[in-house]
Amino acid sequence: MLVNRAVMRFLGRSADRRRLHQLQVITRIAALATAGLIVVLKDFIVAFFGWMSHNGIRLGDWVDITGVGGEVIEIGVLRTVLLEMGNWTDTGHPTRRRVAFMNNFAIEGHFFNFSTTGQWLWDELQVTLAGVEQPYEIAK
Repeated sequence: MLVNRAVMRFLGRSADRRRLHQLQVITRIAALATAGLIVVLKDFIVAFFGWMSHNGIRLGDWVDITGVGGEVIEIGVLRTVLLEMGNWTDTGHPTRRRVAFMNNFAIEGHFFNFSTTGQWLWDELQVTLAGVEQPYEIAK
């Protein structure tokens, strides 16, 4: 509508009605095409802006993105790649899977960065005990 009014104001009343109608149709088609491209490319546009903001995620950070936890090994223009580090029962052990996410998670806020909010990871210590009758006494 703004472009249509600008054309009307620029050409004024002196313009030919047919030519004015052609320009109005062209501006409407251009507006619809632009709106269609924005809808179709929404994920890519949001991913690009997510890459620009990224909310402090850096290489080597331990993050949880939509339920998948791991170490950030690559940050690209459209996607971020994690080296998956197991689920909650097997924390810290790599599964050797590379998981890629579009960067729109940074805009929508569906992630948790363990590296900046506190160290939530721990080391595992395995102790082998001889078979005894009172395991609870040894545990104490």
